Amino acid sequence: MSLVIQQLIQLPAATGYGMDKWSLAVGLVMAPQGFVMMIMAGLSAVIAKSRA
Repeated sequence: MSLVIQQLIQLPAATGYGMDKWSLAVGLVMAPQGFVMMIMAGLSAVIAKSRA
């Protein structure tokens, strides 16, 4: 999924479905996803440890 989002953001707007943005914009769009994944990994480890 992360590869598809990256390509859609960087594609030219003339294609009809691209956003014509730079790599910096891709990073800013995908950063919250990375932070949530880090938080949920720690949370799931705590939950798994408590159920074992």
